[in-house]
Amino acid sequence: MLKTKTALISISMAVFFGFIHKTHYPVSLRASEFLTWKYKSQAFYIETSIGMASLVAAQNDKAHAKCLEAWYYEDEDAGNRFILDTMRTHPDYHPRGVILGVLQKKCGSFDYSAR
Repeated sequence: MLKTKTALISISMAVFFGFIHKTHYPVSLRASEFLTWKYKSQAFYIETSIGMASLVAAQNDKAHAKCLEAWYYEDEDAGNRFILDTMRTHPDYHPRGVILGVLQKKCGSFDYSAR
């Protein structure tokens, strides 16, 4: 039940952030700018992005989804710190690209056609 609610919240927020992104960021958002946001906003963005990634993974590879959920949701603060540190290393990339790169490094590719 909790995972279902989390998935629904994640989907809703992903749609919401999709509209906010286009409205407030006509030029692509960079990690360097994202790092100036308040931590609470950063953490929410990261959690929403990972929630959506987990939902996509669950539709394609349950083991992949379990890996993502275990890595991030067992210690969200540590996951956020790791992602934010990675953004500091790659400030010119979009935050979603950094998040995707971290998730792929931790749990493998989202290219399910290759499996």
